[in-house]
Amino acid sequence: MGDTPSRFIRAFTPTELGELARLRREHPQTLGPPAEVVLMSARRLPIPEIMSRLGVSRPTVTGWLTRFERSGIFGLAPRLTSVGLTAIKATPADDAAITRAAQLAAEAAQPSEDLRGSVEYKRDMVRVLTARALRQALERAGAGR
Repeated sequence: MGDTPSRFIRAFTPTELGELARLRREHPQTLGPPAEVVLMSARRLPIPEIMSRLGVSRPTVTGWLTRFERSGIFGLAPRLTSVGLTAIKATPADDAAITRAAQLAAEAAQPSEDLRGSVEYKRDMVRVLTARALRQALERAGAGR
């Protein structure tokens, strides 16, 4: 089949199409391009054509397709490496660093509003749970010394 990834040839359900279209519309800079790659692939466009239309590389296209295959729509979300983790790595593991890391995670989160909660509530949950997880990890690491 060449450059056409056969695993993406299946037809999407109306719900999946709607969700991919929503991602393109609501997050054009972050989630729009990966969603567009998936939709183009589902329309049987070969990888070189997708690359040409979107101005992205082959590894970018195949990476997004692979992430979508493995994790569905959640696989298209940006990775946390882009939220300033380098600055956190050089910081001592104290309460201020944990607070900063939790805030960065909340800012990087891209929740949608639904019946389970508002965007603000979900971002706050990301902040609270990140801080809790980091404190627990530090506690466990200290116990292992």
